[in-house]
Amino acid sequence: MSEEIKYTFKSALDFSDFLLTENGQPLEEIKKVVPQVFNFVRLKQAMNKKPCGCGGQNVEGAMKKRAAIFAMFYKNLLKKMPDEKKEGLKSCILKYKIDYEQISFMEGDEEILTL
Repeated sequence: MSEEIKYTFKSALDFSDFLLTENGQPLEEIKKVVPQVFNFVRLKQAMNKKPCGCGGQNVEGAMKKRAAIFAMFYKNLLKKMPDEKKEGLKSCILKYKIDYEQISFMEGDEEILTL
């Protein structure tokens, strides 16, 4: 399929940013089809909050761990999604990406899912 009609989310951050565009409308629509996507957005919010360094907590390590959990949740959410939910996800996304026919999800160099 030609790249001109395929939209690619380049990372978990890219997809989460899309979900929150247009005052969160994509999130609200997709949440009806894939309720776990709300947890994904909550993980991003937690990832962006710097933890307290009191009690000897390794702040840098905690931030890296949160980022890893966020990326792992993204991959697992997409890889383990049932086919009927994949179709619902695709149709919700295509309401906002109207110039495209196919949606691809990446993380780094890894293509996780293509709809």
